[in-house]
Amino acid sequence: MMKRLLLILFLPLLILANPLEGQANTVRDYATPVKVKLVPSINFNVKTTGPYRLLNVDNQKEVSFSGEVQFRHTPNQVTARVNGRDFTSNRGFELQELVSVEQNFTTVSSIQQGSNFNTVEYRGSLKVEPGASRLTLFNTLDIEDYIQGVVPKEMPASWHLEALKAQAIAARNYAYVQMGLSDHMVDTVTNQVYGGKSGEHTRANEAVRATRGQYATANGKVINAFFHSSSGGHTENSENVWSSALSYIKAVPDPYDVHPSNTNNAWTTQIQRSTIEQRLFGTGVRLVDVKVDSRTPNAKSVQKVTATGVRANGEKVTVQLPSGTPDSLRSAFGSSLKSINFTVKPSPSTVQVRTANGSIQNVNHLYGAKVQTGDGKQSTIIADEVKVRTASSTVNQPTSSATYSFEGGGWGHRLGMSQWGARGMAEAGKKYDEILKHYYTGIRVETLR
Repeated sequence: MMKRLLLILFLPLLILANPLEGQANTVRDYATPVKVKLVPSINFNVKTTGPYRLLNVDNQKEVSFSGEVQFRHTPNQVTARVNGRDFTSNRGFELQELVSVEQNFTTVSSIQQGSNFNTVEYRGSLKVEPGASRLTLFNTLDIEDYIQGVVPKEMPASWHLEALKAQAIAARNYAYVQMGLSDHMVDTVTNQVYGGKSGEHTRANEAVRATRGQYATANGKVINAFFHSSSGGHTENSENVWSSALSYIKAVPDPYDVHPSNTNNAWTTQIQRSTIEQRLFGTGVRLVDVKVDSRTPNAKSVQKVTATGVRANGEKVTVQLPSGTPDSLRSAFGSSLKSINFTVKPSPSTVQVRTANGSIQNVNHLYGAKVQTGDGKQSTIIADEVKVRTASSTVNQPTSSATYSFEGGGWGHRLGMSQWGARGMAEAGKKYDEILKHYYTGIRVETLR
């Protein structure tokens, strides 16, 4: 009787000791999947670490391989070379991550990052599809693994841990919302910079793990947690930058954005007159003035600008900006501005002139002006300089400004969380949820899974 009792007691222990037995070929299921489009070189190799399955999408048949696969571009097809043998597919191949107690990842030999092609490690699975000039490559993985590769690319891992935690939640929110709107994201600033497993950092991973499954929500929904580098001292309402008003993206004061290391809190950019002319008028028009017409009351974001030009015959031409959303002003003048919080100053060209009625006025340009000589003849000034006689000499006076100085504050769209501000708040003793609630109006921070 005792022996039978011992057998009954030991059997459950034998079963529990091997929880993955029978699952060796089971594809891993991602609770919250994220799909990222990568840009590989035309041909590339993938080495797997841990168990993976290579599947031909055409027929859903497994291709036996060990260690490494070479993917090669052929017109409208993908060729996978395995152990010297070629397999061709019209729809591509999947390297599916299998359930394992070990850490799985793939190593891709050549991925575009900025202007370089680098060897990069990725968690999760890969899918290789045909492309016109190169293969199309996607990385699918769980959102928690994904943001480990995002956080240190979007915020320095050396920054305060509470700031990194706030960044982890903002990045998680952004990915969650984007995957609800689109089939995939990209690994650049178009969405979020994603460096894969190779881009991870231990401190950033700590922040991700500490906030696992946590999201910022408003009215029970995950918010689109926009973030930017620097607010310049004040964030902005979403409708004053883009077109839609969001209840949780409202203008708030941001004194924490001021930091000794933050060179973007205040900035100056010089743009050549000729650059602005070409962008706004094309040829045949001389730019003579750029004037800010309106800006928001608190954050001082520019909303409307008028640029004035003059043709060689003296005819005035005006352009009203922006042609799209206010945020498009950052690129409207032919050179990138860091934000739409700016003032415009022409290079010094003001002169005093006597008008036809005998009064003396200050003018900021002479180009296109009509002048009358002592013998009564009129002409239009179309030269770059004119000779002006002073009491003691004759000087060459520019007829219009050669450069325009844009002086502003902040870097980015100024919506939602300022990363420099988050650092400032963290260093002032604020916790990550306090940081998020400062930058996103009326939200909750809660665990959704």
